[in-house]
Amino acid sequence: MYSSKTISDIRGKSFELLVCAGAPSLKWYANANAEADREGISCLIRNLETVEAGSFVLISTISVYPQPVDVDEDSPVESEAIPSYGRNRFELENLVRSRFPHATIVRLPGVFGRGLKKNLVYDLLHRDHSYLSAVGSELQFYNVARLWNDIEKARAKEISVLNIATEPITLRDIGFACVGTDIAADCGSNLVKEDVRTKYASCWGRRGPYLYSCEEILSDLKKFASSTRTAAQR
Repeated sequence: MYSSKTISDIRGKSFELLVCAGAPSLKWYANANAEADREGISCLIRNLETVEAGSFVLISTISVYPQPVDVDEDSPVESEAIPSYGRNRFELENLVRSRFPHATIVRLPGVFGRGLKKNLVYDLLHRDHSYLSAVGSELQFYNVARLWNDIEKARAKEISVLNIATEPITLRDIGFACVGTDIAADCGSNLVKEDVRTKYASCWGRRGPYLYSCEEILSDLKKFASSTRTAAQR
């Protein structure tokens, strides 16, 4: 395993399978510090250009889409129109596509899970409502406990780019799932809409454009919130 501090140690090595989740996930920081974020991604790219891998998995983001609504894996991405967070990660995607013939790129929406911090679900569970968008915002979230199983499915189907498309959920419903109360009074006025889709839902035995329904994600959220509260009480 390599971190940002040790990534140079990877240079010149060969792997049967290499999984890269090395792009920093702090979207607000990347957009506010575009050059620093670009340099971090460029450093990762320079090191990956020196390695060989039989198979490569890149954890990317739905933020590569300028407008993350009604798009799927076939939708064109105009990198000039993307804020720096998504633009720099799309550049990383392009390196992976050109450098590794047997690559699987997995684009994630918002995520929640054990050990993850600095995101909406974490903030809600810790009663930090400082950065909430409008209560009617429709957002996409995903339980990272499902990730490796979904990666293995994508690899088995030889899918080169997969959107982890989950059915959008309103911020109000996300709040109820996390804290059990209506968070409307704490929400802002900025209305956000996400509706990234996938053309591979049938490979997961699903109809329509999503891998997971809002009911499944809300159920996962409630279980995660409950386990987080239980752990905090120990």
